[in-house]
Amino acid sequence: RGCLLPEAEVLTRKGWVSLESFRQGTEALQWNQSDGSLIWGIPNKVEYDCSEDLIECDSEQHKCIYTNDHRIASYQPNTNKFDVRTAKETTLTYRQLPVSGLIQDNKALKLLDLIRVIVMVQADGCISEGNIILSFKKEFKANRCVQLLKNAGLSYTNPKGNTDYFRYSIRTIDAKEIIGLLGKDKQFGPWLLDLDTETLQAFIDEIQYWDAQKEKNHVRYNTKHKNNADWVATIAHLCGKKTHTSFHPYSYCPIWRVSIVNSIRVSLKPGYWRPYKYTGKVYCFETDTGFFLCRYKDNIFVTGNSKFGRLSSSKTIFGTGTNNQNLPQEFKKFLVADNGYIFWEVDKRQAEWVVVAYL
Repeated sequence: RGCLLPEAEVLTRKGWVSLESFRQGTEALQWNQSDGSLIWGIPNKVEYDCSEDLIECDSEQHKCIYTNDHRIASYQPNTNKFDVRTAKETTLTYRQLPVSGLIQDNKALKLLDLIRVIVMVQADGCISEGNIILSFKKEFKANRCVQLLKNAGLSYTNPKGNTDYFRYSIRTIDAKEIIGLLGKDKQFGPWLLDLDTETLQAFIDEIQYWDAQKEKNHVRYNTKHKNNADWVATIAHLCGKKTHTSFHPYSYCPIWRVSIVNSIRVSLKPGYWRPYKYTGKVYCFETDTGFFLCRYKDNIFVTGNSKFGRLSSSKTIFGTGTNNQNLPQEFKKFLVADNGYIFWEVDKRQAEWVVVAYL
């Protein structure tokens, strides 16, 4: 039985929730191996009683605890060949684990210019009485601020103050939407999941100009707020990147740091694994794609379905081709039933949950 510990988390439209507290009928983010896309779907949660030696992976790049039979998606480094192995099998050789993808959501909002302003306000803005005040010592930041405000079509004034600073005030009528998203405490949140891929990519790109430094191979984001670190890391993984989150308890200003790297995989080596004694509940998902996005101890990664999952509606019962349920309506017109038989199609989105609710 391929499962994870109760505290392992999955991404819902309201944010990360533990497998233990996940409620049936809730959408969660699933990973599609064929194109690396991340899509919303409703999984089926399964749980079992467990009393056995589990397998723990503990490295800087990946942390998680699996049952021996848990299905792990991975690539062979030299050939780039993809396959699915049990956790026990994965411990024996060097593999690469997918940790990100590109989110796809046809209903998502596009806020390309406004999202860049939001990143700037979160980093350097002051929200007071419905207004947003921005002050900069450095001229290049002031110039970028003006350009972003103009691109987003936001009106602003230059309030009086310390002449050593460049100061800008976003008018209340334009500040309302930004404050509505960030709140007075300037926090990122699940509203980011309502935005389309291009907007989220702009979000990650803009980070480097404010509370971050661009290094040779990565961008390093710094914040005092764990919540904001969590959301920056999450969105990075939805944009085809990998991250590493760490806490730095400096005496003058403790900070959370998120390193963002342009890569979709992390390395798994035999030396990273060790036994883990456990007695208690274990949980997993059954999804149509066979994989879902997971988080454990701030490490985000792709993992596999429960071994005993439901039949996928994306393939035949033999695991090949496609399922009749997914054939285009135009194509179904060309299908002819055998003599003495008729085709009968009954389908309703999430029909199982409707029936259960009725009963």
